[in-house]
Amino acid sequence: FRGALDVRARTISGGMTLAAADALTQLARKQGLREDRVLPFASDEETAVRVAVAVGRAACSEGVARVAASADALEREARRTISRVREQLETLVRAGLIATPPERGRRCLDAPRAATTRRVPSRPRSG
Repeated sequence: FRGALDVRARTISGGMTLAAADALTQLARKQGLREDRVLPFASDEETAVRVAVAVGRAACSEGVARVAASADALEREARRTISRVREQLETLVRAGLIATPPERGRRCLDAPRAATTRRVPSRPRSG
């Protein structure tokens, strides 16, 4: 819940959860529901932004936000943060430190592992 972090919410309330679900429902209807896809893609930036705004506004209206923020301010902050995270992700992929994220519609478990991905050896158990 990006919006909960942006307003420094004290808790995740039922109203915030419902606001997120409502935002997802609206986006799914806008994008077209299908039997094989009833939710928007989580990797879609617009999905993340709309959910962040809805959750942040719900936190503000319920009085659990430590920082008051308008819908416009929440949208700007969500877009800025998401953009920064995507740039960092691309840097890590280019450096070969992590695998390329799966394509839309593919599950993470279906994605091939990067050849450069190494497992960190576990520590021997004492005792």
